[in-house]
Formats: sequence, C-alpha cells, structure tokens
Amino acid sequence: MRYLILFMLVAGFFIYGNQMFCGHGGFNFGFGIRGEGPVNTESRSVGNFHAVSASIPGVVEVRISDNYSVEVQAQENLMSILKTEVNNGKLRIYFDENVSNAEHLKIRVSAPSFDAFEMAGSGRLEAFDPIRGNRLDLAIAGSGEIILPEADVQTMNCDIAGSGEIEVSGRAADAEFDIAGSGDIHAKNLVAERAKASISGSGTVTCNASQTLKAGISGSGDVYYSGTASVDSDVSGSGSVQRAN
Repeated sequence: MRYLILFMLVAGFFIYGNQMFCGHGGFNFGFGIRGEGPVNTESRSVGNFHAVSASIPGVVEVRISDNYSVEVQAQENLMSILKTEVNNGKLRIYFDENVSNAEHLKIRVSAPSFDAFEMAGSGRLEAFDPIRGNRLDLAIAGSGEIILPEADVQTMNCDIAGSGEIEVSGRAADAEFDIAGSGDIHAKNLVAERAKASISGSGTVTCNASQTLKAGISGSGDVYYSGTASVDSDVSGSGSVQRAN
C-alpha cells in the first residue's frame, strides 16, 4: 500500500509539477513570470496551523513560538502571487501563477508545534528549533530537501517520491522510512526503538534502531543501519541491507 501511495506521489509530481500538494500555479523552468525588482519583506495574517505544505523554489524556515506568524521575502513583482493560506490546520505556500525564476525567496513561519512538513518541487525546509510531539510526518515530492536537526516524537514517518533528501536527528519510538525513486533519507542520528525502511528504486536510507529493523528493497537501493536492532530484510534486485561503517 505504501509503495502504491509513493508511486502515485511520483506520478502526480511529474504530471502536475509542484501543484501536487497545493493544487495551484507553480514553478516552471523557462515558462511563466520571472522575478523582478527589489526584494521585499512582509508579514502575513493567517489562522492557526500545525503543518506546512510548500511548493516553491525557495527556503522555508521553521521555528517554535507561542504565536503563529508568517513572514515572506520575495522580489517585488512576485509578492501578489505568492500565497500563504491555512486550510484544515495546514499552512499552504504556493504561487497561484506559473513562475519561471524566483531569487531570494524565503518564508519564515512559527507556531507552538508542528506535526507535518511537505515539500513539492526543489525548495528547502529547515527547522531551527526542536520539534516535539506524538507524531511527525515528513514528505517530499521532487528534488526538495527537509532538514530537522532535532526531533523528539513517538512516531516519525519520512516519505520521498523522487530525488529529494531528508535529514533528521533526535529520537523516536517508531520510525518509518519510504523512498520511491533515487532519494536519500539521512537518519543515522535519529535514534529509534523500532524502524521500518522501504525502498523502491535506487534510494538510500541510513538509520539507527535499538530493537527491531524491518527493511524491504525492490531495486538497487541500500539501507545502512547502526544500533543493536535485530534485522529482518527482504531484498529483490541488486540492493542491500548492511551495517553502517
């Protein structure tokens, strides 16, 4: 089932581009509006949110705060088409018209807590404060990047469809890593009690588990693990499951 979901993510990304998460305009190489003019910064008024979904070719900076805030930095002519909306607790960041070039694009968001981060396209999302909670879902469709220097959760789910990268450190009771494509999940510094890793393609998962690790590979992907977990592996293709050096 998870492979099916990841396949649909890949198909959706390549068919619809970075509209997948946000369902609006997007970033198109060579087509659309080019960013022009000085770089402006403005604060946006939005509702309460606990998740972030971005489909922009820029940087999203995440911080923990008692207050909800969104600050956008973009070239002058892009401000009006750069949308920041909250729907069902999820902050959506997207262009509502096609954009071919956007420089110095940065979004700064803060909230008391987060339980999901999604990135579609080639952007980067980075958290600058520890993310704590019961569950945290990370998802990339495309070549984007998500960086979490410190997480402390019960359940961590990381999904990549494409060539993106997720880097996460911290602790989790249960962690699940899924890749469809050539993406990379760097979780050697995320200490999990129980971990599952699934790769369909040529991706790489590096993880750390103390009790159990269940790994499944279809293709040429690799799972590198550390920790004291007992390992149950199922490999179809030229991939491998091996202890990290």
